[in-house]
Amino acid sequence: MSATPASRLNPTSKQAALPAAPDTHGRPHVVEIASPTIARAVVAELLLQPDLLSETVRKALTGMEGADRAMATALERMTVWVDLSGILIQGLSLEEKQWRQAALRYCVMRQAHFELLHELFKVSRAELALLRQDLGVVVKTRPKSIPDSAVLNIHAAWERINQKFTERAADLWIALADEFPQYGLNSLYKVIVKEGRDDRD
Repeated sequence: MSATPASRLNPTSKQAALPAAPDTHGRPHVVEIASPTIARAVVAELLLQPDLLSETVRKALTGMEGADRAMATALERMTVWVDLSGILIQGLSLEEKQWRQAALRYCVMRQAHFELLHELFKVSRAELALLRQDLGVVVKTRPKSIPDSAVLNIHAAWERINQKFTERAADLWIALADEFPQYGLNSLYKVIVKEGRDDRD
């Protein structure tokens, strides 16, 4: 009488072990779903791509075709892991585009000149001209004269803002413009960057 292989008696042996669940630690975009409906859709997709399956799994799925009760029981026990990173990246990309457009429009309305806008948003002169026309912004090429007492306050605010915003340079200028609404960004840029040199768009 031949002995039964140990792997058939011990379901925890290496040969009979099922694939481990994916490690989702540190990957919050991977979610676990226990849904027979979703599982059925996954199985249907896998049957269309048999090369993705091991021979054992392929035979098991093929054997259950037409056996509704067996399939239903199996689906109830299935867990599907979904990687949402693609959706996350697409969503972040859309959010970034919306932020860029809003920030660009704000800076144009606050009289930012081409040099600053190109540095922050890589905008072209043609794109800027169309945007100014769309917003009805009249270009002011000469910065407004700012008194020395205000210059000191602007530099102090700039240092404080630089400690608060560290990711996007545009956030710095938007925050500075918000703090000094009486001055256009062309004037504030002259104080911060140009150090008194004449600035023309």
